[in-house]
Amino acid sequence: MITVDLTRNIKQQELFNQTMYSIAKKRAGQSDYNKYFFYGGAIRGGKTFCILTILTILCRMFPKSKWVVVRADMPALTQTTIPSIEKILVSSPNWKWSRDKSNYFVKHTNGSKIIFKGENITSDPELNDFLGMECNGFFLEQVEELSLKMWYRALERSGSHYVDDMPPPFIFASFNPTQTWVKDFAYSKWVKGELHTPYYYINALPDDNPFVTDDQWSAWSNLDERSRKIMIEGSWENFDTDMKFAYSYKSEKHEKECTYSPDHIAYLSFDFNRSPICASVIQMYDDAIHVPAVIKLNNANTYELCDYILAHYPNNIYVVTGDYSGKTRGTLSEDDYHNYDIIQQKLGVNSRNMYLVPNPPLKTNRVLVNAVLEKYPVYFDPEGAAHLIFDMKHVEILPDGTIKKKDRNDPAQQADALDTFRYFLNVFMSDFIRLM
Repeated sequence: MITVDLTRNIKQQELFNQTMYSIAKKRAGQSDYNKYFFYGGAIRGGKTFCILTILTILCRMFPKSKWVVVRADMPALTQTTIPSIEKILVSSPNWKWSRDKSNYFVKHTNGSKIIFKGENITSDPELNDFLGMECNGFFLEQVEELSLKMWYRALERSGSHYVDDMPPPFIFASFNPTQTWVKDFAYSKWVKGELHTPYYYINALPDDNPFVTDDQWSAWSNLDERSRKIMIEGSWENFDTDMKFAYSYKSEKHEKECTYSPDHIAYLSFDFNRSPICASVIQMYDDAIHVPAVIKLNNANTYELCDYILAHYPNNIYVVTGDYSGKTRGTLSEDDYHNYDIIQQKLGVNSRNMYLVPNPPLKTNRVLVNAVLEKYPVYFDPEGAAHLIFDMKHVEILPDGTIKKKDRNDPAQQADALDTFRYFLNVFMSDFIRLM
């Protein structure tokens, strides 16, 4: 028996009640019921957990029904959504998993399925992979990261799978405050009182969730003001009028002479492009981050970059991180070694000092970068770290939240130095804020 209590969170209870009310109206032969539920607001409002719980209930209520959970791609599903539903299902013998990445689902003994699928808009811009999908409804998680086209695909395919007892063609959508299509499509209409049946909106905040811990609230105190307003207070204000990635960077605060010291560990963070190839030299002491040097070499490879480091920043303990894709064999090398093999051998780095972790979502990383810039002492040498200072001032994001990098001839769109600093923070400052 799976037991989940949705009564302690009034917003979760509201969504559950509205869902059951819609089912009752459909069974009574009425057509004026809510089908499309927008559950939006700040982080940790309990949105994902609630909707996934409702999907498991729908599976039991409607044997042989099919429900599709969509995120931007499969890695997002396997890292966040699927662990959440595993907590709900625990080890129930009534559910069996298929973990084939191309056919990922969990199936109830009554034949119902919850299917997990990435939108993959880049590789499938027309979303042809959804055209023939037969299902009863969708959960579009973090719908602000999905395209409006995905919404219309969900409308087309909901209710296309026929079972003896047909459920309403529900579409559930969760999201955080955004400036994407969701704002005009749902939030702005709700604020104006113009969102009507079959649409229903619920606004969720962490204040609604009694399971948010004191430690979590304490960790959020490290957020920069802008991120706190959006992610904790649920503000929909457009803070990105200038589109800068590093909106918390201040020249008068962050530019300060930083002298390289052989007495302190040299953290080396790499970004691998042939022109330029880039590395930042970063040191941590006196409860602050110091960046004495950022190296950019044109038409060079990993061997030459290591030679430069040994010549200019010798006699130190090196700790290495950088772009995770640099683990690819053959990149920028003349043999079958990958970049980090070369770095480890050339610089004599102990394997325990190699920190190679997958790059996190860019949206999460941007929050971390700006939280550290606003709340932690960080200093960039005006001369030695000039490349990174330039990126801090000029690198911009696109409306979808990605870094603007379409023109490699434009220095403001290279972002190589910024990338090295991002990778460093991902590894060594990841606990500065905890969003989940």
